[in-house]
Amino acid sequence: MDLKRLYPSTRVCIVAVVLIALCYFIQPMVSTSILQFAHLLTFALNFGMQFWVTFIAGLTMFRNMPREMFGSIQGKLFPKYFFIGTVCSIITMATFMSAHPIGSHDTQTKVQFYCLLAAIVCTLGNVIITPIMHDYMVERNEIEKKKGHENHVGHLDSKLFSGDTRYKTIHKRFMQLHGLSSLFNLLTFCANLVHLYIISAGLQL
Repeated sequence: MDLKRLYPSTRVCIVAVVLIALCYFIQPMVSTSILQFAHLLTFALNFGMQFWVTFIAGLTMFRNMPREMFGSIQGKLFPKYFFIGTVCSIITMATFMSAHPIGSHDTQTKVQFYCLLAAIVCTLGNVIITPIMHDYMVERNEIEKKKGHENHVGHLDSKLFSGDTRYKTIHKRFMQLHGLSSLFNLLTFCANLVHLYIISAGLQL
């Protein structure tokens, strides 16, 4: 079976099942210090990547690159971003659960558990949404290119296409999916921020 031919969400689900199974079977053979290292490493990689892509790289490219080129790069970047985010989130959750089995959760641990779970769910949601959103973006960029706006940088007023019903439909659907994707991404970042705050309270510098 060629995984490259499967939908991204299917590939992520396969990787998720493999990771969970591996964590379950190797956990008794791994020392606590290694589990803690794996937890902090995957969490730090994920959180740092989220901050960079969301607040620095994405905005910088949008404001300085032609729309078509920006869309092309995002189409290559986002699947990798959400895939790596999902893998890191699953390992973070698995290592957390190894230290806090179900049934031993106090209030603070429950907050951490639900935050990590929300991060996984929201990232998986973006894995599913991204290919659909990318297709609409490509269609929209093609129309903009035909109208001579392929080199436009930044926001493009949709009123320029007020007489093009196809563009309006595609643009509306893209913006709906983009809004949902941005919400998922922001919720993931906030959930990880809460987890970071809680674990930082137990650190000794």
